[in-house]
Amino acid sequence: MDMIKKALIDNECDVCVLISGDADFVPAINLIKKSGKRALSAFVPFGYSSELRNSTEYFIIRKETLTKCFRNYEK
Repeated sequence: MDMIKKALIDNECDVCVLISGDADFVPAINLIKKSGKRALSAFVPFGYSSELRNSTEYFIIRKETLTKCFRNYEK
């Protein structure tokens, strides 16, 4: 909902990046793309939906990248 609001209602972005591998987001991605905005998805190497991968431009986030992002995270 936040991506749709920012892209379509508030017009605050031209490109949306979804960090998920879940196919439940395909309708939102398609709605954003239909409006003329660009939509990308990012996900880890395993556990992503082929439907989502086929619906968007995508890139894969490596484990090493995630580790760097959370280096200061405490459990």
